[in-house]
Amino acid sequence: MGMTSRVPLCKNTSRQDEISTTNEGGSTDGQEKTVRGAAPRPLHLPPREELRRVRSRTDMKTIYWMAGLAAIVFAFLFRPSFLRAQDATSGYPNLSPSEARETIGKRSGDPGFVLLDVRTPKEFDAERIEGAVMVDYQSPSFRDEMAKRDRAKFYLVYCRTGTRTNGAVKVMRELGFRNVSVIGGGITKWKEAGLPTAR
Repeated sequence: MGMTSRVPLCKNTSRQDEISTTNEGGSTDGQEKTVRGAAPRPLHLPPREELRRVRSRTDMKTIYWMAGLAAIVFAFLFRPSFLRAQDATSGYPNLSPSEARETIGKRSGDPGFVLLDVRTPKEFDAERIEGAVMVDYQSPSFRDEMAKRDRAKFYLVYCRTGTRTNGAVKVMRELGFRNVSVIGGGITKWKEAGLPTAR
């Protein structure tokens, strides 16, 4: 008896990825069907932990940048008074005590020269540089008093340490005074240099 061998038929079926099933109205049935042939998650996307690290590094860079900016602003606003004085007196010669003394000696008796002390009357009466005249910078009338003075003259300005000179020369610049110099460090540096004062 002959035997007949049966060859199993191969059935080709194509599988389609099914994401969701919609009803005739176009709305989903609320259930997503995942099939074996669904595409795997792209390998180039970092895992959740790596995303956290990236965000953390970005946040730290932002914090460092803001801290650096705050430090710059703080340094500018709260810089030492002698630096602020230099800002206001920029454009005007800032003389050392020895240079100021030499200038005073050369211009002694010159009607076009004014040694201007901008401290208070009490400070002026207690101690001053010989030949100085006083106009109190802290007085409300300082601007008006300076406005009356001859802008063509040469003014050598000082105070105790230089801070009030800062404000005084700013006002003088606004009023049109051009021939102005300052004694750096005021009468304090003058005395530290061993130079004489008058009472």
